[in-house]
Amino acid sequence: TGHFSKTFLSRFVWIMLAKITVAELLTGFLAAAGIVYFFAAGSTLLIFYASILGAASITALFFGQRVAKDYAGAAVLVPYFLLLIAMMFLTIPQTRL
Repeated sequence: TGHFSKTFLSRFVWIMLAKITVAELLTGFLAAAGIVYFFAAGSTLLIFYASILGAASITALFFGQRVAKDYAGAAVLVPYFLLLIAMMFLTIPQTRL
């Protein structure tokens, strides 16, 4: 709560924390299920969706860091975001002709 104490988000810290936590947990479970599904069926569809959800979570974290003016904290997130974008690009579902 101290991180956002001087922002308009100070009243919503617990809601934001809960949403980010759920999104990050879902990303991890979906990625694990995607790896199992990849080895079972050869499809990267679930991994692709996990990367989208992970990128959305990181984007929400970027927003919070920007509002709190914690630029160093936002800079730490950049490599993770780039890895998620790379994973998204590498696992784009292919359409069969």
